[in-house]
Amino acid sequence: MKRYGLSAALLALIIISIGTYYVQASSGSGLPQYRLAKLSGDGKEAAHIQLEGYYGSGIISEPLNIGIQGSDYEANKGFLDQFSFRPSPWSHFNSVLAGHRQFLKGSHQPGGFYENDNLIAFAKTAYELTGNLSADFRIVISIWDKKTKEARSMEVPIAEPKGIKLQWLTIDEVQMSGNQFKIFTQTQLTAEGTGKTSQLVGVYTIDEADGSITSMEELADDAVESGYGHGINYQVVPTLDPLDASPFVVYQVHEMKNIQTGAGSNTSEQIGEKLMSYSLASGQFEPVVFSGDGDFQENSMSFTTAGNQLVRASGSSLGLHIAIYSLDDKKIASDKLITFKELGGQSIDRLILQQNKLYALIEISGKPGIAVVDWKSGAVLYQGAVSVEGTPEERELLLSRLTVINLIPSQ
Repeated sequence: MKRYGLSAALLALIIISIGTYYVQASSGSGLPQYRLAKLSGDGKEAAHIQLEGYYGSGIISEPLNIGIQGSDYEANKGFLDQFSFRPSPWSHFNSVLAGHRQFLKGSHQPGGFYENDNLIAFAKTAYELTGNLSADFRIVISIWDKKTKEARSMEVPIAEPKGIKLQWLTIDEVQMSGNQFKIFTQTQLTAEGTGKTSQLVGVYTIDEADGSITSMEELADDAVESGYGHGINYQVVPTLDPLDASPFVVYQVHEMKNIQTGAGSNTSEQIGEKLMSYSLASGQFEPVVFSGDGDFQENSMSFTTAGNQLVRASGSSLGLHIAIYSLDDKKIASDKLITFKELGGQSIDRLILQQNKLYALIEISGKPGIAVVDWKSGAVLYQGAVSVEGTPEERELLLSRLTVINLIPSQ
């Protein structure tokens, strides 16, 4: 039976592949070739940028990526290529993965990683399934010693408080203080008897030598409403390099309200947002307050941490704002405005901070475009817009059928 089952699976895969080939052959023909064209600045700044979107004509909607070399349609990819992992945009992280494939087997994204001069560490959660329930949660830390070139791992059991059931456990961030790992986690807890559920954000301090838990700090404990109600979403603000050691861990906190829109359907609406900063030196978890009201209502906002600085990029009716907040001094150290005239566009759709660059998806004379900015100096390094071949009327029509939804920088 196993032989027949395997044969049937292979036959199904062959049929799907053949069908995919013919569908792609018919849909992939005659698709326009968009490309990212330089308007000003250094073209090298756009060498690895991809714009994600789709081309739509009637009932046809074809996903595609656009770069300086042209367009790459999903329809033209092989069947198996459509399931391949997208490489991380961080070159340092990619080099660490490439150099430690056995140690970091199955890891593709930087969440849970940490690196210093002595080691590389990767933390993940493990648990057992009892029926449909998860139990016996552990934090598993894999460590690569750079000096001895040896790997080791430790499993740290997470005990449930008396009368409390641990529903799930996720890892947000890994840092170190001395020889102690700082593992930032989120858990959902349910009280036995009452059934009340809460979401706990905390920090486990774990000894690197023996894997013992030396402390557990509760940073936030929010009630979770059943059914339709409010929810709190905690997300760690990324660092410039995901493997960098950082003296601060900053959370972006979204308060969401679930609204029932009809029978069996609902939608989420954000009703509040704030930033909270944890200092590894003091253990204090405090709000980050940018001056002025309505700071978090500006469109296209992006944050990153750089050592003891928090960088905020945001769009407004005036242009692009870049504010640098000192987490040590708890105040804004600098605030720059790059006007739309300097940026070369009329509106901002998306902002991404990465390394020392700020990537902006903008509208340029009705066309999708990008600007690359040095966020430290405020200098605009590159401006580009999507172009396509054809007569003026044909270009206008083809650009009207293009929708760009995302910008992907890489190094």
